[in-house]
Amino acid sequence: MPMKKADQQVVIFDFDGTIADTFRVSIGIFERMTKRNDNFSEAEIEHLRGLSGLQVVRELRIRPWLVPFMLIRGRSMMRRSLKKIAIFEGIKPLIIDLHKRGVPLYITSSNSTGNILKFLQTHDMDRYFVRVYGNVGLFGKARALRQVLKTNQLRPEQVTYIGDETRDIEAAKHVGIRSVAVTWGFNSAALLKTHEPDALAKTSAELAKILG
Repeated sequence: MPMKKADQQVVIFDFDGTIADTFRVSIGIFERMTKRNDNFSEAEIEHLRGLSGLQVVRELRIRPWLVPFMLIRGRSMMRRSLKKIAIFEGIKPLIIDLHKRGVPLYITSSNSTGNILKFLQTHDMDRYFVRVYGNVGLFGKARALRQVLKTNQLRPEQVTYIGDETRDIEAAKHVGIRSVAVTWGFNSAALLKTHEPDALAKTSAELAKILG
């Protein structure tokens, strides 16, 4: 069901797995950082997509205190792979359309601000966003979203947050904003449904209809 017009005033996008197809690159970076002897199989990858971020950390036996350091190193490694990363089909036209309709657009992401801006500039998309908020901690999305709202004097009822992971849904709930989960990113559709986003989009066309 399309959002009511009053709720379309502001849209915040996640970046990895929502705008940019970084999943395979991220898997490769993790394999190199952990010096795995073999690559993840397709079955293992699909299994990981069905887990939340915290569950992935436990499943892969990553020491929690190492997560921030791995995230920082991973951002640096990803910068060298930006040219390999594509935009998901239909997302750029959607962003252009929202911009033309006067909808303020933001990005909030665990990726670095520099990586995101470089990617957007490469694809001639940086002009469509009011501001990019990067370098968010793996489990700090709610705090980051609150800061976006406070800094830009936005009311929760104005905002829709679009992401591809369960932590995006939960962050939106904590802040009191509408969440739209997309199924083409890091988490599976089945897992996303269990966290009850306000809407679920399987294609960019469905996302466009949801946003109205």
